[in-house]
Amino acid sequence: MFRLAKIFLWSLVFVALLLAMDQFFLRVPATVPAHVAVRQFYTDLRGRLGLLLGGERRATVESVIEQSDGRPAAREARPAPLVPEEPSPRYLYVDGEGQLQFADTLKDVPSRYRSEARPLDQ
Repeated sequence: MFRLAKIFLWSLVFVALLLAMDQFFLRVPATVPAHVAVRQFYTDLRGRLGLLLGGERRATVESVIEQSDGRPAAREARPAPLVPEEPSPRYLYVDGEGQLQFADTLKDVPSRYRSEARPLDQ
């Protein structure tokens, strides 16, 4: 009975050490280059093990390479990219003191200088 309790105790110590190392690599900020490399390796390994157990798939370097090679890869539904609006021209005008001033829109130009304001060419 004592031998079984001893095996159980050492198993608990081993699991506790594994959990402590796991939390160390996930939570402690990496400053030393060796720690950065080990942490990056461990988080990648942990993510891949999570995929084996049915976790969510994240975009990886391998999936990008597969897409560029034309091989089928697991694709996620992504919304269509938004088309940027045509930027409105900026305006240039001279104020009462003779200084050049810039405005993002014609509404930003004071009303007395609007007739003299010129749009800037891109």
